[in-house]
Formats: sequence, structure tokens, C-alpha cells
Amino acid sequence: NDRAQQLASALEDLAESLDDLSGRAEEISRGMVAAGALAGQDLPPEVAEAGWSRRVLTGSGELARHSAALFRSLDHGLPDEESSAMRLGNALSGVAGDAHALLELVPRFPAGHAATNIAADAERLLVLGETSADHALDILGFRGERTHLVLGQDENELRPGGGFIGIVVEVTLQRGMITHTKFMDSYDVDRDLPIGLWRSAPQSFLTATGSPVMPFRDQNWDADFSQSANSLRTSYLTATNTLPYLIVAVNRPAIAGIVDALGGVRISSTGSVLSGASVRSILLATGAPSETSGGGWRTESRKSAAEVSEAVLSRLRDGSHLDLPAVLGVLMDSVKAGDIVVSATDDQGKRLYELLAVDGSVPAMTGAAFYWVESNSYAGKTSRTVDRVLEQQVQPRDDGSAEVRLTARYVNREHGQGSCVQPSLAPNPPCYWALVRLYLPEGLEDVRPGALPTPTGAMAAGRLGGTPDPVAMAIASVAPGRRALEVSAFFAVPPDGTVE
Repeated sequence: NDRAQQLASALEDLAESLDDLSGRAEEISRGMVAAGALAGQDLPPEVAEAGWSRRVLTGSGELARHSAALFRSLDHGLPDEESSAMRLGNALSGVAGDAHALLELVPRFPAGHAATNIAADAERLLVLGETSADHALDILGFRGERTHLVLGQDENELRPGGGFIGIVVEVTLQRGMITHTKFMDSYDVDRDLPIGLWRSAPQSFLTATGSPVMPFRDQNWDADFSQSANSLRTSYLTATNTLPYLIVAVNRPAIAGIVDALGGVRISSTGSVLSGASVRSILLATGAPSETSGGGWRTESRKSAAEVSEAVLSRLRDGSHLDLPAVLGVLMDSVKAGDIVVSATDDQGKRLYELLAVDGSVPAMTGAAFYWVESNSYAGKTSRTVDRVLEQQVQPRDDGSAEVRLTARYVNREHGQGSCVQPSLAPNPPCYWALVRLYLPEGLEDVRPGALPTPTGAMAAGRLGGTPDPVAMAIASVAPGRRALEVSAFFAVPPDGTVE
């Protein structure tokens, strides 16, 4: 609370200073014109007028004032009563309106002008401010009730979307207040839905698992999370008759970091206070909960993840001693690390999350670029025990083309011995089963998988279709005891291609 209040006070002081400066608009304008003339950089006519400086200074002061009100409205966490919710909504509306008004004042400088980059940076920040505040009004339910999904993922069972979906949290907001929460095991989302209504599996999933349908819990399958989110959203609507507005996928490190930023959370069932380190530990727990522990959770870690999620939401609503800047810092770090990705239904939200690089989308492939997509398929949650090295070797040819070999080398740091067999055929040592998919752009030649060291009884691997399906796929097992395993693939680049 202290740092948020200090920031709010600083913004209020800034607003007062800008108000004072607006009274000297004519003096400021004359100084700007003189400075431009000395530098041989004439200002656009509207910028040279005192009225423009006054409007910019006054508008900037209002933006600082509404930003301060926004921090103060979150002083005690998310609103829990109508009056505090109204203050939050008014502050967001003010920020959006002020940013929009200032955007209309951003001048257009001629090419090569010294202020061109400054104006462009100001425009980008104002667009971000207006879009963020306006979108926040939507997701917080100020324009109608909004229901969002938070997917608790376990990156120890690696999936393209981050990790296997263990728990699902449904959160409903109206006028800035949380009005409903629901915590589910991912298996329960479509458990009662007839299998005929489940999503048909893409060829890669069918080859990997032998299943012609794909349940909700496996639908962060696509390398591009924005595509996975579309599938998850549709399946959730089919199973529950609820269309999620946002889908937020969160991995364990982000949850632990948020808990630390909150100064710990209290678990309601036990009364114990957990730190981020404690959360990291308990979310690694395995095995089914006892009958006395309650709930229908398939594993202890999922039950714990639900309790931690509930405690985090409770802490955000309570707001006492809430270090909002620290929480925002953890969220930003988690986004950079890929431990939080967000998908929105509306066009404004999609543009915003793409701009913030938080939507989990992947850039289009060009030239001979490629995506090597790995998932932990079957057996234990052992992704964290495996070291990986990806190598690319290019052999030029006389005709200007080139042959490219991609090799992924895996080493399992787990202790143990024994051969790895497909889990459905026999019990396993702590093997890591890597499902590898290779995506390539159109126009490459002679694409083929290399040696695929799958054990006896393993599923088939080999060439599939073209985009959007992978062109090659393998299911390989990495035995424990630091034994290395290699998976490779080859393709040729035509003379006019490039290797990236």
C-alpha cells in the first residue's frame, strides 16, 4: 500500500506542476519556437501556438490526476462494495478519455525533424494507455458481466501452451467486483459431456496418443496459444454453456512469484501461511488426495493449486498491506518468461495483448525458419529433469541450395536404470517421453525425419502433412541416468531460399 500511495502522491504533485506550467503556456511556446529556429527545425503551426501548449499541459495534468485516482482506488485491493467500484470505474474512464484527448494533439512533424521520434513514442504510449484503460473497463465488468477462465498449468509436463492444464478457475466480475468463483479439476470440465461432442483430434494428436478426440485438458496443443484458446473457449462453451471472455494460462513460477509479492497467502482449510517457496514445493506433490481431504481432485498438487488460487484471489480482494507495484512487477516478469499468456475474445483485447506480447502467438515463418515443438507425452511429470540442446547444421551444395540437419539432444538427469517402453504396455522407470513436432514453411524440399530412436512398442513416427500440421513428428523416450538421446530431421533449402 505504501508504494502505491507514494506513486499516487507523486502523480498528484506532477498534476499540480503541470497546471502551474499551463499558466505559462505563451512563454513556453515562445521558447519552443526560438529553440526550433536555432536548430533550424521549424515547428508545425499548431505547435507554435500557445493554445496547443496549454491544452497539452492541462490534458497531461488530468491524465496524471486520473492515474493517481486509479492507484488510490486499488489501495485496498479489488473493490468489494459499490462506492469503491465506482471510483475505480471513474478513474479508468478518466485515463482512457484523457489519453484519447492527448492523442488528438500529437503533432505530425516533417520527415527528418528532431522531434519525430519523440512524437511517435508519445503516440505509442497514449494508444497503449487509452486501449488498456478502455479494455480494463470491459474485463472488470463495467460494461456487463464478464466471466474469465484461469488455467493452472504444470510445466513439469511440458505442453506447447506452457504445461499440462491441471486446474481451471472460473471468475466472474461485475462492475469491478468478483461475484462468482469456481474451481475445477481439468478432467471435470467435459467429464459429463458425450464423447461425440468432444473436439475431433488433429492428426498430430491422433498419432501421438491414438485418440480420435481431444478433451478440454489437452487443448493447449497448438504452438500458437491464440489458436489453442479458440479451441478451449469453444469446448468450454459446449461443456458448460458459458463463453469465457478472457482465457489466462498461468504456470507454477508465476503463481509462486505472485504469492511472494503478496507477502504470502493463508490457506483457509488449514490456516497455514504459505510463501512462494512453499507454493513451489507443494505444487510438485503427486498422488491422489485422501478421502478426508475433500473434493474430487485427481492429484494432491491440483487440490493444492486450487487452494492457493483461492487464497490469492482472497488476498487481492482483501488488499491489506498490498504492494501493488510489486505484484505488477511479477506479472510483467512472468509475461516476459512466458509463464503467463492471455487470450481475449474482442478485437481490442486481441490487439492489446499482441502489442504487449502476452497473447502467446508465434510469428509467421519466413525463408527456411522452423518451429521445433516439444511436449511431454505420457508417464511422469519429468520435463524439468531433462537438459536439451538444439543444433542446426547447414551443408551448402554446388547448385546454390543447401541441406539442413536439425538435431535435438536430450539428457535425462533423473537417477534410475531400465529401458523405456510405452506407458500403456508396461510400468516405467522415470523416463521422459518427448513428442517432437517440426513445423516448416512451404517451398522446402526433401523433408524427412532422421533416425527416430523409439523403443520397441512405441508409436509410429514420420512424415505427416504440410502446414498447419507438422511435416515430421517423433515420439522418443529419454531414459534416466544421464544417457543422451538424439532426434533429428533433414530438409533442403532451394537456391533462392534462406536459412534462419
